[in-house]
Amino acid sequence: AMSRAGVAVSWAALTFIWGSTWLFIKLGVQDIPPLTFSGVRFFLAMVPLGLFIVVRGLPLPSARSDWRLLAGTGLFSFSVSYSLVCWAEIHIASGLTAVLFTTFPLFGQVFAHLYLPSEPFRARKVLGVVLGIAGVGMIFWDQVSLEGPMALWGSLAVVLSAAVSAVSGVFVKRQGGHLDAAVLSFWQMAFGL
Repeated sequence: AMSRAGVAVSWAALTFIWGSTWLFIKLGVQDIPPLTFSGVRFFLAMVPLGLFIVVRGLPLPSARSDWRLLAGTGLFSFSVSYSLVCWAEIHIASGLTAVLFTTFPLFGQVFAHLYLPSEPFRARKVLGVVLGIAGVGMIFWDQVSLEGPMALWGSLAVVLSAAVSAVSGVFVKRQGGHLDAAVLSFWQMAFGL
């Protein structure tokens, strides 16, 4: 079991990494085409993850249904979703991207309600999501504006990205709970390339 300090450090590291994602995408797409940037990013992430899988001796999925799940959710949650975000960040600020992508849990609740009977839609969950969106909005308030003729399309692309990622996550929870998280992520990224 992890100590409280370990949990706090892990939480802080994940918050920094996830929170800075949008800024690094914005910086990356200034010099590299969005689809190339997205592909290179995930290829580079696959290398240490693949080594981790080999060192730990984690098995490959064996069922054909697992491979279909990995291919489908990899295509949507990595290829489609992050390609949309990378394209969008050419046209909108990284802070606006962060705010718009926080719709992910709201979409997740809707899709979970539809496809996971054990997770009905609840007002308390919606309130939590709304508070989360408001909190991120307050942090990036100075970047929450649409500038330029393509900004609306960029904003819609980020919201669509969040929806696509959410539905993929729900299907992973519905059908892939038995898969190791590292194996799941590696093969989703591989299919998403």
